[in-house]
Amino acid sequence: MTFRPRSDPARLPPEAGLRPAIEVLSCCPGLAIDESEVGEELLSRSRKPSIVADAAAVILGAPARKLTGRTLVDDEVLREAGECDFGKYRTGPAGAELALDLYVDR
Repeated sequence: MTFRPRSDPARLPPEAGLRPAIEVLSCCPGLAIDESEVGEELLSRSRKPSIVADAAAVILGAPARKLTGRTLVDDEVLREAGECDFGKYRTGPAGAELALDLYVDR
């Protein structure tokens, strides 16, 4: 048995003008996220996991074609969506410098 998606060109007449599309994107945290693995030193310099959840909600609500093929960063997604209050995502005091995520080069 061979699986063929509905938009498989072999099943569509050429005049249909449709092409199969795979929409893929990636979203990473821009700063360290409060997890048990970060340790005490990074805990006060991290953000709450809810920032990633909020960014995912924005991504899932956006038209797929707008974001496909992009590597997104959680705070950039939220900033583009109009979010201004990032203090609510802090785990430590307001003056503490936030730690960059290990996988995002800024």
